[in-house]
Amino acid sequence: MVEKNQIHLSEENSDVLCRYYVCKNFDFLRNIASLKLSDFPVAQPILCKNNVFHALVDLVGRHPKTYRHATLWGRKFESEEAYLRLYPHPDDEPDRERYPYFSRTRPPTKADLISLKDQDGLVSAMLEHGLDAEGSIAVAGCYEAACEGIEFQEEYLLRAIWGVFLAVENRSDDPITLSYLQAESSTQVGFDVSSKSDCEVNQLQLPQAPLLPGMTAIIPVSVLIPPLHPIKAEIASTELPDGKGEYYRAISHCLMEPGYVEECLTYGGFVQPSSLIYRKETHERRQNIHPFDLTNFYEMDMHWGCGSCPHVRRQLSCPVRDNYDGRLGGFTFYSLQPV
Repeated sequence: MVEKNQIHLSEENSDVLCRYYVCKNFDFLRNIASLKLSDFPVAQPILCKNNVFHALVDLVGRHPKTYRHATLWGRKFESEEAYLRLYPHPDDEPDRERYPYFSRTRPPTKADLISLKDQDGLVSAMLEHGLDAEGSIAVAGCYEAACEGIEFQEEYLLRAIWGVFLAVENRSDDPITLSYLQAESSTQVGFDVSSKSDCEVNQLQLPQAPLLPGMTAIIPVSVLIPPLHPIKAEIASTELPDGKGEYYRAISHCLMEPGYVEECLTYGGFVQPSSLIYRKETHERRQNIHPFDLTNFYEMDMHWGCGSCPHVRRQLSCPVRDNYDGRLGGFTFYSLQPV
């Protein structure tokens, strides 16, 4: 994929290739925290532990289940009117641009979030570290759950957990020994705005073990918490596996809009490398590293090879009681009754 996207090795040094990966899949992150690296799309990966790795282990370990969806079910309502009686809204329209699939949205109360914290490790950590309950942790949205025969279903949309890793591949024919990273770094405890974190320039020592030809060192550089609302990211290219199956891994080259980056949080500090110092034979060498840039990155994720049930809605000129026409291939159908 690097070659297809015309991303070339630095002319100053062809011994190592440095690139960043953003892992969005919780299963992958859980495996990495358990030192299982088979999901990484590189040959012969080895992991370098640091404060960011320990933050990832902490956050993953807080979660009560082996999988995580960034949503939790809320209450069911017999009608939109019943929902509005319990949660009166000052505005008639929700934020359609950010949450187009919700008919109504509201900021959850702290009592709501406390009721959710035992179901989600990230919610628990955010409450523990004192994040603002309104807007920072979750949003509650409601929609017609026609497939389930429910008039109005509330759902809590939570923040996702991303892991950012620097991959250092030995592309030479000889072993090299990594010495340290020259980097800006932060050991901030808890959450911080990624663009405003206080940092220091340090020499971050790396394990003094030989990196054989073809091996890749994986260095955690950030546990990133993206915004609540869906992020518009252009997929420049995607590398799909040859094997067939409903659940498959995809490696994508993504271009995110700069404005979204400002809304991200970090957990447990971060590392922003500028150069790598290593030894080859008896010589010390330096490889410059480009800054991590969320507007241009590689993404590791899992996808289903099949979609959800398609739905049909009709737009009629006359007023109708319900314009939902049914779920194709399913059993839920509503009749159209003129008012």
